Amino acid sequence: MSSFELPPLIGIGGGNGSGKTTVGSERFERTGLPFMDSGDPLRVQAEIEGKDPEERSNLRDIARRWGEQYKDPAILVKKALELFGQEAGSVVSVRRVAEAEYIKKLGGAIIWVEAPIDLRHQRVISRARGSSDIKTLEAFIADENKEMYSTDPSDPFNVHMSGVRDMADFTFNNIAPSEEKSSEEIARTFNLPSKQ
Repeated sequence: MSSFELPPLIGIGGGNGSGKTTVGSERFERTGLPFMDSGDPLRVQAEIEGKDPEERSNLRDIARRWGEQYKDPAILVKKALELFGQEAGSVVSVRRVAEAEYIKKLGGAIIWVEAPIDLRHQRVISRARGSSDIKTLEAFIADENKEMYSTDPSDPFNVHMSGVRDMADFTFNNIAPSEEKSSEEIARTFNLPSKQ
């Protein structure tokens, strides 16, 4: 596997269960650069609204509403960077082309995390944050397709992960059989220092 030298700012995209958070947290543990899952504020808002915070359609709806409210399809990335207080760190769950474009405009890179869909499905079930995470493989694939392929790619507020994937500067294949092995491979691939 080839390696990639990470710039100070990265956006991390990938399907559910691919290991996006693992990449961000591993970088944080080894360098101290912060990371934030852009879905976290959406989950908080879903709870405030009395909606299931793990139902992906709820999160997509809130993200769209916020984007339209602020008239900015990259608002989640901008809010993450405000929380960092700097233009360095890892933004996990880049799902819109406008988000990836904004990170690149700031001199950052997009990392796409890839893994076979059946492996990702098993990972999601094993970590199941909520009952809506426990789905058949067929339902998991259907949800994935809604996020990968926008019904209207010209609408910047739509989730369009295949567009983000196509903008990636590097694809990390996360097929390690355990989180420990995955952490080792992430450190090697991205030339991260040893854990302190």
